[in-house]
Amino acid sequence: MLEFILSLPPLIGCVIAMVSTTLLGLVVYVISYKFNEKYKKFDLKDSITSLFRMVGILVSLMLSLAFGEVITEWQAVKNAINQESVAISDTYINLKYFDSEATREIRAVLIDYTQAIIDDDWPALANDRLGQRASALKRQVTEKVMELKPANSIQKEFRSGIIADMDTLSDHRLSRLNHSMTRPPVYV
Repeated sequence: MLEFILSLPPLIGCVIAMVSTTLLGLVVYVISYKFNEKYKKFDLKDSITSLFRMVGILVSLMLSLAFGEVITEWQAVKNAINQESVAISDTYINLKYFDSEATREIRAVLIDYTQAIIDDDWPALANDRLGQRASALKRQVTEKVMELKPANSIQKEFRSGIIADMDTLSDHRLSRLNHSMTRPPVYV
């Protein structure tokens, strides 16, 4: 069931998890109430009620913690995607400060890389790996950026920024991979 909840949009998954936790708590309460009705001794009834309440509370806390971890992972992936897209955009814009003929091929490969992330990387992440095509295109962009020869100090600064953005692309690509391999906690 947890896999199903994780496949839903986060808000719907959160609502379903909260309702499920509430229902589980109510089930524990109903079972404890029915169990207590069989025994008319007051001291035994209080002990059993306390025990079932504690178990219900612990189960609810464990489910809340597990769902909180999943939300944290989801936010990390979302942030990695945002920062990766900014790095791609910055790289494309900074390449315009160089000779347009010299950077035309780099910009074309960068556009192909962006499309490969969508078409190749994302489906591959479902199998806990990165896409081959996106990896090859990223390597190609990196090599071509390293071959850029700045003509002045401004271009030299932009080249440094582009190289930093390429490092950022690598970091966030690996971050997406790491977070795609996470699974729900074992205590759920």
